[in-house]
Amino acid sequence: MPPGVTRNPRASDVPPPAAVSRHGEYNGPVNDLERDLRRVVRGSVRFDPASLLLYSTDASMYQVEPIGVVTPRDGDDVIAAFDVARRQKVALLPRGGGTSLTGQTVNRALVLDFSQHMNGVLEVNAEELWARVQPGLVQDELNHAIRDLGLLFGPDTSTSNRATLGGMVGNNSGGSHSIAYGLTVEHVLELDALLADGTRVRFGTVTPAEFEAKMRLPGAEGRIYREVAAIRAEYAEEIRKRYPKHWRRVAGYNLNEVVKDGPLNMARVVVGSEGTLLTVLEAKVRLVRRPKKTALDVIHYASIQEALESSQSILETGPYAVELTDKLILDLARDNIEQRARAAFVQGDPGAILIVEYAGESDGEVASKVDALEARRVRSDTQQPVGDERLRLSFCVDRLGTFEFERALGKLPRGVPDQNVARLRGLLEPRGDVDGVTGRKGAALAHHDLAGVDSHPDLQLGAELALKVRIEVAELFAQLVRGPSGA
Repeated sequence: MPPGVTRNPRASDVPPPAAVSRHGEYNGPVNDLERDLRRVVRGSVRFDPASLLLYSTDASMYQVEPIGVVTPRDGDDVIAAFDVARRQKVALLPRGGGTSLTGQTVNRALVLDFSQHMNGVLEVNAEELWARVQPGLVQDELNHAIRDLGLLFGPDTSTSNRATLGGMVGNNSGGSHSIAYGLTVEHVLELDALLADGTRVRFGTVTPAEFEAKMRLPGAEGRIYREVAAIRAEYAEEIRKRYPKHWRRVAGYNLNEVVKDGPLNMARVVVGSEGTLLTVLEAKVRLVRRPKKTALDVIHYASIQEALESSQSILETGPYAVELTDKLILDLARDNIEQRARAAFVQGDPGAILIVEYAGESDGEVASKVDALEARRVRSDTQQPVGDERLRLSFCVDRLGTFEFERALGKLPRGVPDQNVARLRGLLEPRGDVDGVTGRKGAALAHHDLAGVDSHPDLQLGAELALKVRIEVAELFAQLVRGPSGA
């Protein structure tokens, strides 16, 4: 667990910040940091207990109370906040929608919330297929703005109605259509950003001559280009040899971008760095053509094991997306009054379903792709669907309602033995323990993508059992990724 990070405590366990009144007044006593920020920042500056509590959590299990919160109105506000924080030696933490699952947007720092004001689409070029956006822009808002142009931003996270573009750049996010569009790094063209010392930079593609000129710049920007050149000169062979070959790599810096053939794109180098290298003020992102037609084929399976084993064969048919939903999620949907109607397409009581989507230019094209999948499935002996397994929807599908299914974007890594798949499923099978508060049986959820397997053990297992499951799953994953050049 990161230093200073705790699991969610009770509200009564969180001491009041020293900078504000213990009586909870919004405009209580201020410290030097708050006073200096209010002098130079036009956006809101919040040090009250309610705001600090709100920003102490995100979508993860962690809770860390920030020092304060600034909602900048523009780049000048961000620069002003940087100057104050640097003088007072205060850490800065950029934040978007707070959808991170491992605590990236909580810390003992001054939080910069871009989602309130810096959330606009600044420019769209439909001919060249790019848009210039602010970091607080929500993903769905961008797609809404360019829908009439027949365009979309390819990476589409399950949190698209609240995840921001700045957060997606920081996380190198993917989504249900990553099979077709890849990760955010493949859609970032330029970044307008601030370095730690307050230097404003624009990172993008540079020719060798431009790179040489950048190396001669004074200050932090020139030093960065010189360091990148040194890394490339000393470690290029080692990076090519040992950098993980998996498609989805979001666990470190993009060193592979430094040694790629052709002009270097510095923006792609820093994507996925979670705000540790710079703070994004604007991003120029690549857009893609929205498919004219899509169709779904829903395949029912007797077990999640069969669904996992069949995904490789399904990938060979060129799907637009593949999503896995296991019995736990299906049962929860049926038990929920609002979601029950959206899950009505599920036939019988399957152990898992795969929702396979195809895209094309016409109804006939997507229908033929579904037919090809069905023909392949019928020939296969490894897939044993139950019930009436097929459902075709020959129209554009953005979401299956608002219910967010567990994402499954492909296959297990090549070279993973079948017995490990079975072992993983054994660890993640629903446990019999019943939670004393909710009365629900504990369970563990899993989904997999083109890079491997992500697990989300349900904490309703109880603290001791949940910890045991997490340790076992982590040990298994460590074994899985050692073999096929894992990350």
